[in-house]
Order: sequence, then structure tokens, then C-alpha cells
Amino acid sequence: MKGFAQQANQAKNAKPLNQEIAKIEGFKPQGRLAGCTDQGNYCYVVEVEPEKLNGATRDQVRLALLKEGIPLTTAYPPLHALELFADSEGLAPRFRGEVAQIRYNQQKLPVTDKLAANTLWFTTSVLMGDDSDTLNVLTAMNKVKENIDEVAKLDAPSW
Repeated sequence: MKGFAQQANQAKNAKPLNQEIAKIEGFKPQGRLAGCTDQGNYCYVVEVEPEKLNGATRDQVRLALLKEGIPLTTAYPPLHALELFADSEGLAPRFRGEVAQIRYNQQKLPVTDKLAANTLWFTTSVLMGDDSDTLNVLTAMNKVKENIDEVAKLDAPSW
């Protein structure tokens, strides 16, 4: 039952990350609903709040964390904005052979757009290690926060 042991380790490491990252202004951990008894932690997700980070964007913060050796992946784009929904003959959802009347690419989904643009996705590996790995993430995030003026000047590629 290796998978269950990994899940328990991920949950053990996510808890202090959630608690400590919540204390760093400008970063908001994903959190967990009160009734949730287990969380998959496919990736560890943190929202970046540029307005609290001297305007530093998610991509600038991401670049700074990568330079600190923290493993990150990229957030999914907002699904409603994908090209496949723009073409009515494409892969848009269908009902009994008819193209859905909902034009997904024309929907206004501001929360989805905001989260797609402002979340960091740490790879699962940050939750798979021990306490020192968790501490490395926290140390790097605090370093980024302490140097946020320099981070806000980075020429970071857009993801």
C-alpha cells in the first residue's frame, strides 16, 4: 500500500506549508474545505497576490523560486479560453450530436481567469520528502518576499 503511505506523507507536509505560507503576505495557499478528510495534492497550489507584492507577477515569483531550486510546473490555462472551444466544429461539448448552445470561449469567468494567471503549482515532489524539504520551500518563499523589489524587476517569461 505504498500509495497510501505517500498520501499520508503529502498530507503531513502540506499542513505546515499551508500554515506557514498563509503568514507570508502576498501568498495564499490553496486551503482545504472543513469537511474534507483527505486531499489528493496532485500539485501543491499557492495563489500569488501581486497587489501585496509590490506588483511582482506570478511569473516573476515563479522565476525567482526556480532560481532557488524549488520545483514548479505551470498552471493550466483557463479551459474556456482554449482554441478548441472557439471552433463550433471542433471539440466543443455536444448533446446528442448537436453542438452545445453554450459558447464556452465567450463566457466571462473572472475567478477562473484570475487563478489561472496567479497561481504557482509546485510539483508533488515538494510534498514527498521530509521536513527539510518543506523547510526549503518556506525558506525560498520568505527569501522571495524579502527581496520582492528585485523580484518585481525580473524579466520573466509568461507562462
